[in-house]
Amino acid sequence: MLEYVFIIFIIIFIGFLVNSILIFRKYKKLKSDISKLYIAVKRMRYGDINVRVDNLNNKKIESAANRLFETISDREIMIKEYQTTLSNKNLSLEKIIKQEKELRLLKEEFTATLAHDMKVPVIAELNSLNYLLEGRFGALNEKQTEILKLMLSSNQELKDLIENMLETYKLDEKSLQLNVTANIINPFIEDI
Repeated sequence: MLEYVFIIFIIIFIGFLVNSILIFRKYKKLKSDISKLYIAVKRMRYGDINVRVDNLNNKKIESAANRLFETISDREIMIKEYQTTLSNKNLSLEKIIKQEKELRLLKEEFTATLAHDMKVPVIAELNSLNYLLEGRFGALNEKQTEILKLMLSSNQELKDLIENMLETYKLDEKSLQLNVTANIINPFIEDI
């Protein structure tokens, strides 16, 4: 009977040994697959978006890993295309903003120059009309005086308009700041 126990023991031992060898082989294959996957992931991490794994022992894992790498690669390409599109739009917007700033500056300069250049001759005309009305160049009849007063009134309105344009330009340039203070308005209303 001891012989049977010994034979059973040998059979169990051989079975255990075979199982161990099979498990060890599977472990080596798994370790090899994991190593290949690790290298592929590391390559992808450092910019190789076209990485793929080949000759894995487990074809299901190989197929799944390659699909994952393709998906990441596709997403990376889509992100780069989107970044390029955004960059182009940003450049277009910057160009438009620059053009608008240049146009605004040209408009402001034109307005300031126009208003200033118009103010000088209008003041000269006002002074001439005042001299004529004061009689410095000789006596005027009633109709001449009436026409000169109308001209003086029109020129004064034109001068006021030009000064308003200049003031508006100055306010735009200085960005007007309001100082809020508490006031009692009853005396002001009573005075009015």
